[in-house]
Amino acid sequence: MKMDVNPGSINRPTNTEVDETSQLLRSASLLNNEIQVKVYKRRWYILTMFSIFCFTQGAMWNTFGPISETCEEAFGWSDATIAWITNWGSVSFMVTAFQFFWMMQVKGLRWAVLTSSFFLLFGAAFRVISSSPKTATILFHIGQFVSGFAGPVSMGAGPAVSAVWFPPNERVTATAISTSMGLFGVAVPYLLGPFIVERGIPTVHNSTKETSQFHSSVLQSDENDMDVFSNSTQFGNITDIRIQKEREQIMLYMYIECIWCGLLFLIILCYFPKAPSLPPSMSANTGRQSYWAGTFSLFKNRHFLFIAITYAISSGVYGAWQSVLDVNLKPEGISEKDAGWIGFYSTVASCVAAVLVGRFGDLFARHMKLFILALFVVATACFAIFSLELLGGVIPRYDALLYGTVIAGSTFLLSATPMLFELACETAFPASESAANGMLTILNNLLAILFMIPFAVPNIGTMWMNWTLTGSCLVSIPFITMMSGGFRRLALDEYTNQEQIVDPGSVDIVADHDYSVAFCPPSAGLTSAQDMEVSSGSKQGRDLALSQQDLGYGSTSVLTPVEVHIDAATLTDNQKGAAHI
Repeated sequence: MKMDVNPGSINRPTNTEVDETSQLLRSASLLNNEIQVKVYKRRWYILTMFSIFCFTQGAMWNTFGPISETCEEAFGWSDATIAWITNWGSVSFMVTAFQFFWMMQVKGLRWAVLTSSFFLLFGAAFRVISSSPKTATILFHIGQFVSGFAGPVSMGAGPAVSAVWFPPNERVTATAISTSMGLFGVAVPYLLGPFIVERGIPTVHNSTKETSQFHSSVLQSDENDMDVFSNSTQFGNITDIRIQKEREQIMLYMYIECIWCGLLFLIILCYFPKAPSLPPSMSANTGRQSYWAGTFSLFKNRHFLFIAITYAISSGVYGAWQSVLDVNLKPEGISEKDAGWIGFYSTVASCVAAVLVGRFGDLFARHMKLFILALFVVATACFAIFSLELLGGVIPRYDALLYGTVIAGSTFLLSATPMLFELACETAFPASESAANGMLTILNNLLAILFMIPFAVPNIGTMWMNWTLTGSCLVSIPFITMMSGGFRRLALDEYTNQEQIVDPGSVDIVADHDYSVAFCPPSAGLTSAQDMEVSSGSKQGRDLALSQQDLGYGSTSVLTPVEVHIDAATLTDNQKGAAHI
């Protein structure tokens, strides 16, 4: 008797994956045949607060990009200063990433989110101390670096929140919502920044009293502050009153963000539990590998590495590219305000699309690879058209087409992010969500740092940024086609929901439309690799033999469903009888 499976939808084991598969089976064992699961209504409150936290971190990270021209004028900064003050978030992410991902798994979500929100507040506090150009520049760098410590949790904890609080049919949607709110936080500064910090000659009442007060304050300021502008060719055209007004508006912006971070920290401090009393699914209650063991195992999981490389190359480059969109479009005559609107519409459209695509991901979970591939192909085409427009002479430039390609490309690329996160968790299981998404986001930020390095080259221009973005999306497509990860968590939850847990004293074959699964406790008498042949399907042409000793289960255990079929021709008559074949 042979029970075949659908070979196109699951992760096929090879001879090099025996240890990985055995470890997967062990980590999913249960002490009892039944376990209570419960879905709590307050999961939506937890998701809301975590999403607001993600929103805040995104807004803090993108504070200076949308007001770069004003900051350059007010503090004497250069494009390179704007690029690096934004890039501190990626640097500090790399410094604390492993610590925070370890904390999420070992200490729980409460401590990870609470500590991260404290760093947001601490970083925001540095930025409100002084408006003196030299001092403010140093403090802004420190503030951005410290607030970047919140990056690992805001970027990587979304799937962990989904796994701990949400049932299987809502996990992708929950991850999409928190991810989208993080993106929305990046978008809001494109509007809020230019609204609070106006560039140009400000509206100032020309009363004698106000003017005299202003000049008095200028005379009392540090003379060294004026050295910042000594090399600026624009200084002769900028009035003292304009510079002072811009600084005041920037500091008002800093105070608003600081107060917001303080309120967020207090709310999370009051209530943000580690986990619900009862898990929402079987996989949420299943033990994970230790953080470091799980992290190291990911380097041996080639299907996970394909996902990680895809996300890092595309999203890492895009995030850095978006943070300096104003710098990128300035040589094309596009104003700071117009660049802000492009960034805002791009990100808002991406947020909406990510939630919609995430919902489709929940409904059609086993087709996520196809969705991701289609989204990347369209995004690559959009960014290629955008680059050709700016190149000139190839495609006529129209503002509507220029804006449309940026918005569409961003939408298609970012809407794939929640599915990449969830697919990584499925492929990495039983490694924890913290380990899996930690690896994704660490590589993402590493690429973002590398993207900023060329800004140190004098007169390099901006066209290289657009071709790098297009190339990153194009290079990701082959890795997507090589993804072949199975849905390990989902399989466990589905069989549990169907009450397919078997009596540990017997062997049953459980089959559905995608899988044929063998549960083989010691009483079946399968004691060698020859007794039980696990085939990866005729289309793959590779067989894997797992001995009962490799599986290592006791009489009180229940095996995790594995995407295999049993070739009964290899079993003895006694073994067939024990297996009810």
